[in-house]
Amino acid sequence: MVRRRATLLATSAGLASMLGLPGCVAPGGEGSAPPLAAGELARWRVLQGGYLAATPMAVPRPGIGPAAPPAPAAALSRMFVRWSTPTAIALRGQELLVADLARQALWRTEVGSQQISAVTGAPVHAGVAMQLGPDLSAWLLDPPARQVLRFARDGRLLQTLRLPAELASPNALLLADNGATVLVADGLGARWGELRGTLLRGVAPADGTGKRIGAVDALATAGQDTIFVLDRLAAAVHVVNRDGRLVQTLGRGELLQPRALASDGRGRAYVLDAQDGRLCRLRSGAPPWRWTPAALGLRRIDALAADGSLLALADGLAGEVVLFSTAHDLSA
Repeated sequence: MVRRRATLLATSAGLASMLGLPGCVAPGGEGSAPPLAAGELARWRVLQGGYLAATPMAVPRPGIGPAAPPAPAAALSRMFVRWSTPTAIALRGQELLVADLARQALWRTEVGSQQISAVTGAPVHAGVAMQLGPDLSAWLLDPPARQVLRFARDGRLLQTLRLPAELASPNALLLADNGATVLVADGLGARWGELRGTLLRGVAPADGTGKRIGAVDALATAGQDTIFVLDRLAAAVHVVNRDGRLVQTLGRGELLQPRALASDGRGRAYVLDAQDGRLCRLRSGAPPWRWTPAALGLRRIDALAADGSLLALADGLAGEVVLFSTAHDLSA
């Protein structure tokens, strides 16, 4: 289905400049990389850790935008911290959160400079879910403690949301309304709750006849007032309005054992299929695309995150996070 190349090509220096991310040029240093075929992902950068920040990352100043300016060399130590088993990630602009399960540590990384700092006190365990807010604060769902924690960019704990009893089995997290509303999925209840400090409402997705979907195992933004909902029981991804009305179902018959979900903000859902370890991309009105880990130069895919034209895939076996650019790919 998908045309693959044995060697994945890097993006050109012009693309790196357009993305505003330094240190990326085409092989050979000059000129453009050969054009990529439709459906190919441009392997852009491999991160295995980062240089430990000598001081905490400062909160971005007003007017700078979502990404802070690169840190001066004096702000970085010579110590390089290597990840062991990155198993959960979140991405926003040039900011990357990496949960290292083996070391039970959460790391905040600037992709461009590879400046890295630990989020002290952040719980890291199997099942942790993460999001980066518009202000680059880190939101973490801690299911065993039944709470959502919010950490500032400099590592301070800003907020603790205790989950209500109605959310009996919290398993996924999504920020909505420009970060003002927190959506927490309830796996056993096949629903999600919307919180702004306290529970605003519970939403149980259903179709026009009132038939509810089987499960809510992951959430991602689909579009304005719509979200993607991963349903492992149905082996599908549903497009659902914020009020819970089912709009469409994607991936039925294509997915086998979906277990992780991300979206790029352009109406495309990326799903990790545990049955064969492949990455699947779904979009309304278009055929699915599938990639094996080997086709992407990975040993295994453990987690994924997307933001705009960047897709991040965590390889727990190799101890690295690989970023791909999709800016060239206008295909569905």
